[in-house]
Amino acid sequence: MTSRRKLRELIFKLLFEMEVGEHDAEPLLERFIITNEIPVDGRKFFRSLVRGVVREIRAIDGIVEEYAEGWKITRIARADLTILRLAIFEMLFGLSGNEADKPVVINEAILLAKKFSGSEASRFINGILGSVSRDMKNKSKTVGRIAGDNVLKK
Repeated sequence: MTSRRKLRELIFKLLFEMEVGEHDAEPLLERFIITNEIPVDGRKFFRSLVRGVVREIRAIDGIVEEYAEGWKITRIARADLTILRLAIFEMLFGLSGNEADKPVVINEAILLAKKFSGSEASRFINGILGSVSRDMKNKSKTVGRIAGDNVLKK
């Protein structure tokens, strides 16, 4: 069995490849699963997160722009943006109706940032995700306005 941490790392790599190479998600997703020998027991989680990020990318990017004060989305490093997209999707939408454990998601995002971006990026990502998490907990209208009020009803 592959750990969720390892799967998130592979999901990050796939989403990053899609971002920088502007690839179509589905063919790349299935090829990536085979190439990286993702075990059967991790494929549902893997597919759900990748497809979810792709499906909700506009709402997620709106949240990133709102919370990354002074930063246009086009100026955020692609690796950092990919990490934020993955974490925000998981925090807001969860999987199969299950709410994600926000501190775990934030910690995983920080680890990804330290591994693939750097210490400055990890602080930037932590700040954004911490604010999103806090506003979700407080049922902030900012998150609901951008992503849809249904994400706050969880």
